[in-house]
Amino acid sequence: MFDPTATRNPLSGRMSKHDTSADILTSLPWYVECKGRTSFSHHTLFFNDVAKPAKEEGKIPFLVTHEKNKKDDLLVTLKLDDLIKLLTDGV
Repeated sequence: MFDPTATRNPLSGRMSKHDTSADILTSLPWYVECKGRTSFSHHTLFFNDVAKPAKEEGKIPFLVTHEKNKKDDLLVTLKLDDLIKLLTDGV
């Protein structure tokens, strides 16, 4: 299901000599961008407001966010391990 040959794009961004500027080179129809920062507001929301109560209920936490008055801008945040479990196990 996953691409075992996926690798980091050594010159990610516009300088890449590949057919994508994504951070990860994969044969899957995914554009993967990796970001590292000191903090992200959705991390605080996810871990404080979603993950804790979901763990207490034995459920997989999802955070869905959007900007008010905008259509089709829903974003989903979940832990990578949970995404892998959902894609491989279906539950």
